[in-house]
Amino acid sequence: SEVARLQQRETGAFDTFVAGALAGAGATFVTHPPDVIRTRVQLGRMMQARSGGSRVPVSLTKIIKEEGWRALWVGSLPR
Repeated sequence: SEVARLQQRETGAFDTFVAGALAGAGATFVTHPPDVIRTRVQLGRMMQARSGGSRVPVSLTKIIKEEGWRALWVGSLPR
């Protein structure tokens, strides 16, 4: 890696571990909100099909307004 090169050493297992962990955390932070919306849309369709009722609209603004920003990342952290 660039840091290891600047420090005139080889990239070790710890460097690789930290890089992978940071990449995974970044990917989760970016991709989790669309997954939350997709899951809620799918569940809404399933509930509508079962009940025969009207569909409940799901949108980013509705989630943020009713539940706050944190709702977009619910379930993304290990317990």
